[in-house]
Amino acid sequence: KITEVAPAQSPPAARSESKYVRGGEIIPDKTVHRGGGIEIKYVDLGPQDGEPVLLIHGFLMSANSMWGQCNGITDALLESGFRVIAADSRGFGISSKPYQSDKYGKHTITDLIAVLDACQVQQCHVVGYSMGSEMALYLTCNFKRYVKSLCIGGSG
Repeated sequence: KITEVAPAQSPPAARSESKYVRGGEIIPDKTVHRGGGIEIKYVDLGPQDGEPVLLIHGFLMSANSMWGQCNGITDALLESGFRVIAADSRGFGISSKPYQSDKYGKHTITDLIAVLDACQVQQCHVVGYSMGSEMALYLTCNFKRYVKSLCIGGSG
């Protein structure tokens, strides 16, 4: 069980709106530096005072391929006033892809915590699909204080 998370090495910057066009691509334009040259790319969309929703993509996907153009979830959340945070998990999309197997596992979860910390989010709704649902479950069981609600699909 993980009990402590190393803080993100990048201090929170002044929030600037990520660019997104309805039905368009989600291009992670923000970075959390995780040490050892590992960078996690993410987007932070919508109103800063909106209820935050963390979207966690599935295996062989990315924030863009899972939540951008294919299913309308991002559009629906933004139209409802939510703040949408979606990261490319390490090894996927435009985030770093370390070759060592010990750089994955629990690190993929602490990457999400680092993204939430960089966004100055203390609690959020968590949505995961496939691999993302397993990550969401682990996050919920081990870091309850960050999770307001949980929605998973394609688990197992």
